[in-house]
Amino acid sequence: MATQKVLKIRSVTPSFRRAGLVFTAKESIVLASALTADQIKTLKSEPNLVVVESEQSDDEGDSQSDVNKIASLVELISELDVDKQELWTNGGKPQTSALENMHSGSVSAKERDSAWELYQAQQGGAE
Repeated sequence: MATQKVLKIRSVTPSFRRAGLVFTAKESIVLASALTADQIKTLKSEPNLVVVESEQSDDEGDSQSDVNKIASLVELISELDVDKQELWTNGGKPQTSALENMHSGSVSAKERDSAWELYQAQQGGAE
């Protein structure tokens, strides 16, 4: 079974941005191959992040694609026009259909909710 080098990263604050990525107190798994050497060095030296190098088997890769999809959805949420009511639910969350149109794929309510939670943490978090 093949393995991949990953970084398990979590913020010591509710939300923290470094090396072009956003992290929360919940652990994120990032493929080392998706980062540059400089990004890895920056992340590992950041005192506001806990970074652990690890390996994951290929069958654990689905969780990585989930992380990537949520990160992509967070970016799309930031691009939504807040003045267009049809893009938002009555509860103030983005419509899954609005995200699907931008993402060119299906988006579940659970994925939308995870991305929305991360987006909100990002808005109030440190840079």
